[in-house]
Amino acid sequence: MHVAFIAITPFPKIGGGWTFLSQLMSGMGARRHATAIATPRQLSPTWMTMINRTAQIVRVAFGSWLWFFVRMALVGFALRLYVSRNRDFEEVDVFDAQDPIAFLAVHSLARRRDKKTLLTIHGYFHHESNMGSISPGSFWGRLLRRVERRAYDSAPKIVVVDTRLSEYLVRLGTDPNKVQVRRNFVDSTVFTPADVASRAFERAQFGLDADDRVILCARRLEEKCGVRYAIEAVSLLRKRLPNVVLLVAGTGTQEPSLRLLASSLGVEAHVRFLGDVDHGAMPSLLRASDAAVVPSVTVGEEVEATSFAALEAMACAIPLVASDIGGLRELITNDADGIRVPERDPAALASALLKVFGPEGERLGNEARRTVEASFSLQRGVDETMALYWGLIGRESATGPCG
Repeated sequence: MHVAFIAITPFPKIGGGWTFLSQLMSGMGARRHATAIATPRQLSPTWMTMINRTAQIVRVAFGSWLWFFVRMALVGFALRLYVSRNRDFEEVDVFDAQDPIAFLAVHSLARRRDKKTLLTIHGYFHHESNMGSISPGSFWGRLLRRVERRAYDSAPKIVVVDTRLSEYLVRLGTDPNKVQVRRNFVDSTVFTPADVASRAFERAQFGLDADDRVILCARRLEEKCGVRYAIEAVSLLRKRLPNVVLLVAGTGTQEPSLRLLASSLGVEAHVRFLGDVDHGAMPSLLRASDAAVVPSVTVGEEVEATSFAALEAMACAIPLVASDIGGLRELITNDADGIRVPERDPAALASALLKVFGPEGERLGNEARRTVEASFSLQRGVDETMALYWGLIGRESATGPCG
């Protein structure tokens, strides 16, 4: 099997999308399957400079979101040209597009070559593509939805990471028979629990004291990730736990306001902003922690999917507290392998963290590890994904090329 992954996000890039792709490509490679990738990162720097300059000219000239659509169209065209001219893609069996624009860029090319196409959806494209800056009810918001629907209507198979995304696609008019849920996964041979010695070593590496109560919040610093509620929870916890430390791993547009919030609450000494942390360092950071939080919030129609941050904490047997929304509900069984709390509720978050710092924490962490091994392992994820690819080829090889 030879699979090409196409995306308008410039991978490699820190975040869940690259975590998914890098793990899947590694797992497929271990089984002697071939993979290729095409994103703006692989395009000629000259091409990308021209695309960005053109978009900037349109932005200045028209002062509207037209530049955004022009840039998407040009990136899509460049990806299509790159794939059509690159020999690495000649023997591809399946093109797995990671977003609607990437799918539209390669679908007709794949059909001409009698190749199969798949669209994988990781989130709400109309929101994530512009970080929620385009109002859904505006002309540009409606146009973006129209582009999405075109991709969903054209795709012979769509894979989503949780049932909420599946329901979203169906609400847009997508045929439910071609939508399939395949949840995210984690390499539980890399993300492993710490013993006493390794925990002490990891803490020393990150400058943490042995008696610190360490909470990890590995999130982008954007509204939907809810980091402010973790900071507010720490301001409540420090009255009971003066040695509490919140590690914030990630960057984003809200960083200045979050730093200001920590200062205004008097917890700047308890909150450490680590910036973007290389994914290779995440197992060590988790093993240095006592608990993990995923305090995501619903923003419009966008809601947290099956969070890699949550899965990685669970794989390391770190007790997890997460918002009771979206894909997190499908990942965590409340009070069995983690604790779910109402979104935007720092008091509930603080109360749950106090609980996991007690005797319950070890039990919850161990159960979380078992959940990952049983249902969210890399092996299972690769098995399910390969079954999708083989099924796509087998079904269409029996009926002829997709129309």
